[in-house]
Order: sequence, then structure tokens, then C-alpha cells
Amino acid sequence: MKTKKRNKDIQANECFFNILEKLEGTPYHGTRYTLWDTPGRNDESAYTNQEYISFIKGLTQRLILIQYTIKEILNLIRLFDDLGLGYDIVVNKFDDIDEDEQDKFRRQIQREILSLKLKRKKNVFFLSASYPRMFPDWLKMVHYLTEECLDYDDYTATYT
Repeated sequence: MKTKKRNKDIQANECFFNILEKLEGTPYHGTRYTLWDTPGRNDESAYTNQEYISFIKGLTQRLILIQYTIKEILNLIRLFDDLGLGYDIVVNKFDDIDEDEQDKFRRQIQREILSLKLKRKKNVFFLSASYPRMFPDWLKMVHYLTEECLDYDDYTATYT
């Protein structure tokens, strides 16, 4: 039974890989995960093809990367909401915001989330990929993705 499950997982991963190549995505392989970086477009037509929808439905976690406003990628967020798919928002390049403006910027993003009535948002992380130690949200995000998101009972039953 475990072998069949692993074979299905491998086939699904290969299928996702082929779809992402068509979508111009780039895989980054880590330990027990693969991060798929897809082009950020706020173009509804880019998100409405069936292959893309099938791909995003199959993802374990969805991180939406923004810089200055939720509106940068609102069409994708609306698609996730409409499909009932949860997602986390990562505000990158937080180091570009003056230190005395950071609290104000956080509040602005939170107001946008409320005013846009995002349905399936789980977390918002403010960080800098270039300077991960500058902001505590980096460690919170890593902990969330590596500890809280795993269903340990399912993982243990499947892979041990």
C-alpha cells in the first residue's frame, strides 16, 4: 500500500513539474518540499486555464508574494478565494520600508485585507529574503511551513 502511495506521489509530482514547465515555473527543491516559483502576473487570463487551476489545487501550501499592496496580485487571490483554497501572504522587501514607517505599512496591508474581504487568507508575513534576520516573521514563517503545516500522523503513516 505504501509503495502505491509513493508511486502516485511521484507521478503527481512529475505531472506538476510538466505543467509548471509549460507555465514557465521554476522548481526549487529543498528537504521534504519543492518550492514552485511561478511568474507573478495580475492577469486573469493567465490564471483561468485548466492546467493552472489543476496545478494550484494540488499544492500543499500557497504563498502569495507581494511588495507594496495586495492589489498587485488581487486576481490570483480572488481565484484562490473562489476555489476555496487557503493561502498565506508574504510581504517581501520589508527592508525597503523606512523603519519609522513599518508599523504604518503593516496597518495599511491589514486594512487592504479587510477592505478587500479576502476569504481564505491564513497568515501575513512581513520579511526580507535578502536579510532574513532583520524581521522575526521570517522565523515564524519557516516554523509555520515546517512544523504547523505538516500532518504528522499522515506523514508518519505514509513514509515510515
